[in-house]
Parts: sequence; C-alpha cells; structure tokens
Amino acid sequence: MKGSDITRLRDFERACDELFDEWLGRWHGGAAAAVSPSAVIVDRGDRYEVRIEAAVEDPEVIHVEVTEVSLTVRIPAGTHPEVERRMSLTHAVDRESTTAQWADGVLTIVLPKLRGRRIKVV
Repeated sequence: MKGSDITRLRDFERACDELFDEWLGRWHGGAAAAVSPSAVIVDRGDRYEVRIEAAVEDPEVIHVEVTEVSLTVRIPAGTHPEVERRMSLTHAVDRESTTAQWADGVLTIVLPKLRGRRIKVV
C-alpha cells in the first residue's frame, strides 16, 4: 500500500469516527446534545490547536485525555449530564508535550505532532 493510500484510509477512518460520534451523541445526548460545546480544531503543521467552549467556574472539573491518535474532553454541564467531545487525529501526537489552558470560558489544547524518524537504508 502506498503512502497516499494510507493517508486516504486514515482520513476515511477519521471521518467515519466523527460521523458515528455525532450520531451516537445525538442518540444518547438528550439534554447534553443541546448544550454541546463548540470545538474548533486547527492544524498548524507541527501541532494541532483545539479550542472548546467550557463555561465552567472551576477548570479543574474538566477532564482531558489524549492518546497518540485521539483526544477526549469531558465537561460538566451544570444540571445537564456531562458533555463529551471525542476527536480522532490524522497524525500521531506527543502526549507528554500536550498542554491545556483554560481562560475566559475557553479551553485551549495544544497537541504537538510526533515527527517521523528517518531510517537509513543499508
């Protein structure tokens, strides 16, 4: 399989994940779906920047979990059930260097991409 085929396959997989996450969120969501925070994901080349509305008084109640290929954010929604956002990432990220900052009701998460390692062919 060529590199471009693998990229297309990963893009298709990510699109399917997002579609099913959206369907399941609507199906299970009820009140939570109505208060779902908006998320903006920007690919900066060497990193992803994710901004999510998080209108909470204490940012320590926000739960952020990152793997090399996904991001999950859970935010309490007051009297409603917890809101959860899941995102699949096209490129692997450095979990240890990922940062999250909350200010003025917006959670900003920076996920540095892992760089490939060049291997010498002998």
